[in-house]
Amino acid sequence: MALKWKDNATNEASYRVLRNGAVIATLAANATSYTDATVAQGTTYSYTVQAVNSTGASASAPVSVTTLAVNTPANLRQWSRVPQQINLSWTDLSTNESSFRVWRSTNAGRLCKLERFPAAPLKSAQQGAR
Repeated sequence: MALKWKDNATNEASYRVLRNGAVIATLAANATSYTDATVAQGTTYSYTVQAVNSTGASASAPVSVTTLAVNTPANLRQWSRVPQQINLSWTDLSTNESSFRVWRSTNAGRLCKLERFPAAPLKSAQQGAR
């Protein structure tokens, strides 16, 4: 679960991220995001972010989110036999997805959607990718 917020505090020493009332992370001052990689599928969570300094903590309003009940594909592999083509394959671990989306970043920054595939594809090739 990717969480993002605006850093409105000017004197925080750190941020705390709480899930269902329990602290799950302490982050450095000026942090503006956190990824909770321990969520379960199809589960509702309540998140709160606290700016913390020597006088205490101020909390954001709780945000309630429900994760999707879809398993993430596993064993993503890439290989290439020619310079202008990258082949991708993965293991489909879900039974209820409608499609897969393949995204690409050429500079480890902004992602661009390349293609959308029907559920349970065996593999795909992206022409012109480097």
